[in-house]
Amino acid sequence: MHLTSYAEGTCRPASPRCSPAPVFYPGSVERTAYAEKDEPKGYLVLGVDGDGTGGGGAVVDWRFRELPARPMVVHEIDVGGLGRIGLERAVRRAVAEAPVDAVLRLRIRGSVGDDVGGVLGAARLRSLAPPSMNVDVHLVEEPRRIRRRSLRAEASPPPSGAFL
Repeated sequence: MHLTSYAEGTCRPASPRCSPAPVFYPGSVERTAYAEKDEPKGYLVLGVDGDGTGGGGAVVDWRFRELPARPMVVHEIDVGGLGRIGLERAVRRAVAEAPVDAVLRLRIRGSVGDDVGGVLGAARLRSLAPPSMNVDVHLVEEPRRIRRRSLRAEASPPPSGAFL
């Protein structure tokens, strides 16, 4: 089992690896993937009723305490027609509009040529964003457009083996 978010529960007694103790996992206190964008982050406070011997006890209650989490922001940039200067302006605008502590994803649409690619390099992005911000680049491929010929009804069928 792999847990990344808050979880609680017990296992089935029939399981050979079952423990009678409940399992609690608060999840990470930092968002690490965009799948966690809207999940609460925090920690658990467990109430334990000791047995008086110092040897343990039972969990009698638990509370999840939510912590403020860094915002995750996605900003779309279409590089079509943008040169190096235009792309850098668009990146600067995205950084300026995002909260200073954001995890910022730049979704880049279109073909990125060598002439503008340097703007999206790690060193350049670090120089454009505050140290408290994480920036990643996600290149989005545009679906290829399929050319379709219009077919007209003809009196005779096309020759055998012809492609339409």
